[in-house]
Amino acid sequence: MITSNVFEEKRKPGDIDLVLEICNILALMNHPRPDNWIGDSTVREAIGAAPKLQRFLINRYWRVQLGLCSVSTTRERFCLVDTGSDADYLKIFRDAIAPSIINLKLAF
Repeated sequence: MITSNVFEEKRKPGDIDLVLEICNILALMNHPRPDNWIGDSTVREAIGAAPKLQRFLINRYWRVQLGLCSVSTTRERFCLVDTGSDADYLKIFRDAIAPSIINLKLAF
């Protein structure tokens, strides 16, 4: 089986922008600063990248942030899936991760 290196993939016209989609989800959930998290160097690297790399970097960022919380966030970190469709990823993010980001006041 041939696999591609996620770091070498180039963004194509029409590719989904997962960084923007996550900002939109946080905004719809009334996060006071839905784009505050994109100032992190890990996430800045994701801006303009191919969707697979964006997902990898977004997941890395949120796994670290959630892992630093004083309450258990194992479920949320488990839901940061690296495979599957972008639509499913965003639905899982909206339903299982974003509410905790809001409740734990992450990236405020």
